[in-house]
Amino acid sequence: MPGPSLRLIQDKLVNADGSASSATLQISWQPSISTDGFAVAGGVQTVPLVRGSFSMNLTPGSYQVKYILQNGSQRKETWVVPSSAGPFRIAQVRQ
Repeated sequence: MPGPSLRLIQDKLVNADGSASSATLQISWQPSISTDGFAVAGGVQTVPLVRGSFSMNLTPGSYQVKYILQNGSQRKETWVVPSSAGPFRIAQVRQ
């Protein structure tokens, strides 16, 4: 059975000195109906950065994202993944 359409979000996060960032992204979302009519359960997914690189498929919609850096600092932001074709970089979905 087919599922909701997905959009690829991919990027590389770097430190101020240009080195690859060591961090984990905690991505959460509320239950919703996808733009193509599928019920999407709410949830949380934790994604480690590999040499600063991030890649994940998400349904179009709104997401809360927490960056947890290796030094312990944290930052939160909202992403809105569009229904148009991707892939997208983080700057394109950041609100």
